[in-house]
Amino acid sequence: MLVSAPLSAQPKLTCEDDYIPPEHRDDAMALTLKGIACFEATSYAQALTYYRRAYAISPSPLLDAAIGRSMHELGMWGAARAYYQRYLSRGDAEGRGKIEERLSELERQLAEEAATLSLTSSPQAARVFLLGESGHTEDLGVTPMTTRLAPGKYTILFEASGFYASQKIALLSPKEADEVDAELVPQGATFNIEARRVRRIGATTMLISAPIAIAGGVLSITGKPENRPFGYGMVFIGGTGLLAGGVVKVLGYRRDGAPSVAPAPEKEEKNVFFSPLFSRRSIGLRVQW
Repeated sequence: MLVSAPLSAQPKLTCEDDYIPPEHRDDAMALTLKGIACFEATSYAQALTYYRRAYAISPSPLLDAAIGRSMHELGMWGAARAYYQRYLSRGDAEGRGKIEERLSELERQLAEEAATLSLTSSPQAARVFLLGESGHTEDLGVTPMTTRLAPGKYTILFEASGFYASQKIALLSPKEADEVDAELVPQGATFNIEARRVRRIGATTMLISAPIAIAGGVLSITGKPENRPFGYGMVFIGGTGLLAGGVVKVLGYRRDGAPSVAPAPEKEEKNVFFSPLFSRRSIGLRVQW
């Protein structure tokens, strides 16, 4: 039950004014009235915030219904259903009919429109938050979990102790089943960024050189005699590129043993590439960086 001062003693609160007098900040009735003012102003996320604060002080059945209505409007249909059902299992006859009507409409939306979103993470048991456009943050639970939402765009935040938070975007269509997975990075982890770049350069050079070497080999074996020197040159260039790329890649792996550097602002990345250079009278290898 909500226990508070008489309504006549309550301050006149509007949703536009975030200020609540100090003497009413732990007053469940004052916070509830503030939530009602925000709900009537269609500021459902703010209403939910005040209802939550009031509920922490006095977990009344009426606040179950109020929280469920706010979640319903915000598209958190699965959670809203749970609060409606909790109210109907606890509440008295007052207002029961309206909530039953809203639950009936919600059940139709869940059956015909709702999207199902599965949330997973590595490591598991990460805390998941739904970030609203107004700045409201709703705690959805811990991974792995599944929730049902209204179609739309959602920002999901994953947090776990000792890991950097990860933010994901989910675009949900009606009756869609989607999954969002977050791989959280340990705090204080180090990355050898330069070694990864070197390995990527080596792999790219090898990918470019392999077709040249193969084509040159085919040409030197099956081509006309006057074209075979050209094929030998392609084999030489492709083979040189493969060798150079392999050496660069090995050096990249060797750098993994060097002192690592923590993530830093991205600097301009300079890559080195080998590419063939042909003319009617010459064959060469171009180096670009």
